Formats: sequence, structure tokens, C-alpha cells
Amino acid sequence: EQSSRSVTMASSMDEVKAKLGTLISEKRRTATPDNGKNWEEAFLATFEHLERLGIGNDQISEKLNVIHVAGTKGKGSTSAFSESILRHAGYKTGLFTSPHLVNINERIRLNGKPISDEVFAKYFCEVWTRLEVSRGQGHTVARTTFSIL
Repeated sequence: EQSSRSVTMASSMDEVKAKLGTLISEKRRTATPDNGKNWEEAFLATFEHLERLGIGNDQISEKLNVIHVAGTKGKGSTSAFSESILRHAGYKTGLFTSPHLVNINERIRLNGKPISDEVFAKYFCEVWTRLEVSRGQGHTVARTTFSIL
């Protein structure tokens, strides 16, 4: 299994970069998602992907509280301020921002700290492998960087 292989951090990130290079990362400003589905279908596809990863809706609704920041300006600042306030109030936090400036893993922070190359590569490869295996079982996989991250 790919996610349990013992590899060096450098080769893991090289592997991640190669896989990311096969995904669609082009931004399009359209009324529908890149895969041509309407927003409701795309939303439901997210739950299908999570289910294929072994994450049920009950786990999400019972264990995960989400603040989704949307709009055209100030999302990064608003997200960073919100994360900092919650973390300093004693909550465990996770922050996902987009796009990244230098390294892909700078998009993800846990409790205020960016995840390491090693941790990012481990979980990226685990998600990639699970989705590829389920694709072989007749499921489709959205081939965008955002959907995999």
C-alpha cells in the first residue's frame, strides 16, 4: 500500500508534486463547477468522496465544526483572525487556505502550525490511493487539485 511505504521525505514530496501535476488546477470563473455538474451535484459529490475515504456524515456532524469564509476580499485575513481567536480560546483548530504561495502544504495549518512536508505527503498519498482504488470500483474521481486537498 502506497501510504504505508517507507520513503524519504524528499521522494514523498516529489511523488506528491508528480500526482498534483496530473490534476486540473486551472481556475475558471463560471456559474458551474469545473466538472460540469451543478452546485447541488458537486456538493453531494463531496459527501461521496468523504464516504469513499471512510468518513461518514455522522463523523462530520458530530466531530467537526466548520466556519466557511466566502466572498471576494478579506477571506485570508478573516480566516486567520478567526482561527487565532478560537485557538487562543482553547479550541483545537485547522485552517485551509488557497492558493498557496510557495509550497502546497502551506495551505493547511493545525493549531496554528503549518503541517510538515512529511505529514502532508503521508496524508495526501493516503487520500490519493483510497480514491484511486475506489475509482477502480466504478466510482468517478473529481480530478481537480481542490477536490483532492
